[in-house]
Parts: sequence; C-alpha cells; structure tokens
Amino acid sequence: MLGWDAYLQASKYYCMKNFSIVLNLVLLVAVGVLFYFQFKSPKTAGQVQRVVSDTASPGSFKIVYFEMDSLDVKYEYLKEVREVLRRKEAQMGNEMKQMEIRLTNKYKEYQQRAASMSQAEQMALQQELSQMQQDAQAAGQEKSQELNGESMRRLQEVKLKIQDFLKAYSAQHGYVFVYAADRSDNIYYKDPSRDITAEVIRLLNEQYHAEKKKK
Repeated sequence: MLGWDAYLQASKYYCMKNFSIVLNLVLLVAVGVLFYFQFKSPKTAGQVQRVVSDTASPGSFKIVYFEMDSLDVKYEYLKEVREVLRRKEAQMGNEMKQMEIRLTNKYKEYQQRAASMSQAEQMALQQELSQMQQDAQAAGQEKSQELNGESMRRLQEVKLKIQDFLKAYSAQHGYVFVYAADRSDNIYYKDPSRDITAEVIRLLNEQYHAEKKKK
C-alpha cells in the first residue's frame, strides 16, 4: 500500500498543481498584456513615470500570491483533514495486519498437520489458504482505492474552501488574480509586497474556528 506521506504529497499536487500552473500561465499572459499596452504607443516621460509608479503601488497592480507550502503547514482545517486521513489509514492498516496474521496462522496450521492429513484434506486446506490470500489481496486493493478516493475528495474540499475564501477576499480588496506559489512553480521572482500568505492563513484559520463553533 502506498505510504501516507507519499500519497498525501501526490494527492496534494494532483489537487493543487494544475490550479497553480493554470494561474501561473494566466499571470504570464496578464503581464504580457500589461507590457503590450505600456509599449504599443509612445509615452511622455510623465506617462512612463506614472505607469512605473502605478505598477509599484500595491493597490493598483491587482495580482498577489500566497505560499502554498506555508498554507500546507499552518492551515488548521487542512491539518485536521490530514489527521482524519491518517487515522483512517492506520485503521485500514490494522485491518490488513489482522488478515495477514490469520493467513500466517492458517499456513502454520497446514505445515503442522500436513504429514498426518489425507490428500483430500491437504487439497482442501490448500484451497482455503489460496482463497484467504486472494481475499487479502482484493481487500488491500479495495481499501487502497477507498483511501485514495476519500483523500482526493477531502483535499478537493480544502481546495474549494480556499478558493471560495479567496473569491470573497479578492472582491473586497480588488484583486484580479491570486496564485499559489510553491517550490515547483516557474516564477523566478516574486515581489514580497504582493505576498498575502500571513493574512490568508490568519483569516482562513479564523473562518475555520468560527465554523467549528457553529457545529
């Protein structure tokens, strides 16, 4: 069965990587459009200065970002989801361990009794062992698929919660794009003044605690 850390990392990137790539591409297009309008016609020195000043002003250039790695560690709802999945994986692991123990015990029984058993009894026990092994393999595959499915569903819920929050947050602050930056993105420089990570984490956690109190 795929290890939890490896699976969670793969699931996280499945849910968030495409989102991050799409937003990064949109960001590049937006920057390209900005440069096109800046340079398509001659500008006076005053106009150039105004464009530069506007671009440097946090309130005028409506693209911001947050660090996904920090959110991954500090967002309490995401940590709760991870813990739920960790417990489920542990439970499934215990169930598989019990099946393994029963199969091992049955095999030991066969070894101990084989010499005194008739050929028909040996064949019957061999068939029982084979069926137990098949059942264990099928159960392992089923549990792995179940865990993968629930992990994908819960991580998608986290993503949607973040998106819904950012939609309202952006409308309030006038942001056009908010992208998730991580170690694998292709952006070589990010202006720290556009980093809203701390505020996003704080507000998401406040929202999480408020929702939890209502339950």
